[in-house]
Amino acid sequence: MDPERGRFRTFLLAAFKNYILDAARRQKALKRGGGQKLERLDADSGEERYRFEPLDLASPDVHYDRSWARAVLDQTLSRLRQEYVATRRGPNFDALKEYVWGERSGLSCAQLGREIGLSEEAAKKAVQRMRRRLAQTLREQIAETVSTPTELQQELRFLATLLA
Repeated sequence: MDPERGRFRTFLLAAFKNYILDAARRQKALKRGGGQKLERLDADSGEERYRFEPLDLASPDVHYDRSWARAVLDQTLSRLRQEYVATRRGPNFDALKEYVWGERSGLSCAQLGREIGLSEEAAKKAVQRMRRRLAQTLREQIAETVSTPTELQQELRFLATLLA
């Protein structure tokens, strides 16, 4: 500090103004949001959110593989649903899907048939057709991502272990 250049108080005021201007410029910088209102992240809400999550000690690559398997299965079921809707069997799709792939797979075919308005034999055939078509569609879905039949078989086996 040199007394010949001015008062200390003037120096502090100029430094404070420069700091405020720099902070405002940084806040409005395009690479940091460009004038968007900043949202506050509360650490407490994050902790509360994860408090009741189940503890999973699996590695990140296992999580990635599981999410890949779920995505492939979701895409396959979506394709199958589109086929059923296109052939006007859409209303039966959800009941059959739950029987083939869901939690209600313990229902008897007679109960399933009553639910969807079919005889027991027709319900058995519908389930059999859906299982076959699900497997075929899953195979087609995975075949789009590999280049050889050997890789296809390996991916199908890997998918089966992930979904087991």
